[in-house]
Amino acid sequence: MDHWYDQILNGINEINECIESIEEGIKYASLRGGKYKMRIKCPGRMKSAQGGMRCVPMKSTERLSKKRGALKSRGKRKGKIAIIRRKRAKTARKRKARGLK
Repeated sequence: MDHWYDQILNGINEINECIESIEEGIKYASLRGGKYKMRIKCPGRMKSAQGGMRCVPMKSTERLSKKRGALKSRGKRKGKIAIIRRKRAKTARKRKARGLK
């Protein structure tokens, strides 16, 4: 009788562990300045802190300034799209050679 109940509890515990790991963030390898470094990708409204290995909530003023900065950079990016594409292709080749993607 308790067997099915235990299975349900185990399933719920596994789901909770998955949710906690998503809230922590996803770790990935990043290429910066020719060197590879482990970084973390945080969910929305959060930022990486303590050496880029932990997610913490962002303050509203910081979120607002990031949003304004994104709007400004959108206009500047139009003229530099060719350079951006070349750099992305170069980085993709390096990642592929290292077996990262």
